[in-house]
Amino acid sequence: MQDWTRRLLARLNFVDTTRTRDKQKIAFDFYVLLAFLFQLVLTLLYIVITDYNLYDVTANNGGPLRADDYFSYFIHIGLMVAFGFGYLLVWIKTYGFSAGVLNVVIVAFAAELSIIVEALFFNFQINPNSSWEKMNITITTLIEALYAAATVSISFGLVAGKAGPGELLGLTLMEVFFYHVNRWVTRYRLYLVDPGGAMTIHIFGAFFGLGVTYWLSKPFDPYQLQVRRLQETMSTYNSQFISLVGSVFVFCLFPSFNAALAPDGTQYRATVNTFISLLGSAVAAFIASKAVVNRRFHISDIQAGILAGGVAMASGHSILISPGAALVVGTIAGGLSVVSLNLIQPFVEKKLPFHLYDSRGVLSVHGIPGIMAGLASAIALSVSAGAVFGQPTRNVLPAGLPNQGGYQGAGLFISLGISLLAGFFTGFVLWVYRGGRKKGLLTPFRDEYIFHTPSDYAKDQNSGVIAEL
Repeated sequence: MQDWTRRLLARLNFVDTTRTRDKQKIAFDFYVLLAFLFQLVLTLLYIVITDYNLYDVTANNGGPLRADDYFSYFIHIGLMVAFGFGYLLVWIKTYGFSAGVLNVVIVAFAAELSIIVEALFFNFQINPNSSWEKMNITITTLIEALYAAATVSISFGLVAGKAGPGELLGLTLMEVFFYHVNRWVTRYRLYLVDPGGAMTIHIFGAFFGLGVTYWLSKPFDPYQLQVRRLQETMSTYNSQFISLVGSVFVFCLFPSFNAALAPDGTQYRATVNTFISLLGSAVAAFIASKAVVNRRFHISDIQAGILAGGVAMASGHSILISPGAALVVGTIAGGLSVVSLNLIQPFVEKKLPFHLYDSRGVLSVHGIPGIMAGLASAIALSVSAGAVFGQPTRNVLPAGLPNQGGYQGAGLFISLGISLLAGFFTGFVLWVYRGGRKKGLLTPFRDEYIFHTPSDYAKDQNSGVIAEL
């Protein structure tokens, strides 16, 4: 399919088949035309179906029961997703440009597309039998868009180094749609309470990416995709340090991510519980890393473990449990994340009949702690009763206590199911787009296939044609 498209574009003079650079033939990527059409269509849709409501103040500035205004949270979440998530992958010394820059363009595409898809679901949910209404764009709309972008960025962590810009754009288009399908089912039909997106963001992004990476890993030598080997051969002291900076950014901003859209009157508890959980996971990460990895700390364990507490506190239990319980959850999550990175991920890469390669340890940082958050939420909301720290229960939890716990459990399994099926389907579509061929990128995790690289960049000596996928 891709070869046929290239021949067609060559006849239309979209392709430069003669230009060479660094003695290498440059093959035109369908990405340019696809991205241009994508942006053109979105621009027209924004003109037609979005607007402002002059009287909608609380959705922008917050209200008396909010811990802070929405704009502050918007800035925090934007930094966390665009900067922090991207820099988590910079530890691969030959993939630094791609890790940081492709994450930014993914976030941009996903966020602008999410606003349009949200408008479609808004009319489907609110006005199924009436005329179309323009969607009111507020700061909370932008926060929701960044949540969708965070989901795609998490999936990018699994397929990074194995997919080109065109495939990542296709992944973004499909994942944002499926993200909103899952969100509509769990949030509007099940009334799931998931303010930090443990199920709708972290679990969905991790397991969607797991389904995609199964297909996109096929063209590569498995030995080149094993993360622990990459950490020993494809990283430097400086690249690991820069990646650590990204982890610290995410660590500091995680409370805002979990609390931004928490129900009125609960925001400060989500903030405090997330921070305490992060403290517990940080301490547990250092303990587990030293115990598991030959009695020395491993930097990737620290990067994963210190963030697990934020994911583990990203669901409905964050607004209900005590600080002591938050510390317990974070401590378990941090230790479990390190154990997963050292034991479960190598097993998934080497021992399963269908090998699954996770470029950034997403399963250990987002997937397993997300499952833990879903289970903790279901248990905590099932064994509780009465008011929520003085607030009427149904003002915070739509199904009330203890019924809300059952909805939380259902949301966990529905999110897992939809993400795996949608990811597997998306990966298959992208594999067909490749033509199902045995060769993808000649070598994974290489900036030179996508970017102009400086003279001190160590280029792949085996590279021939730069085939941007």
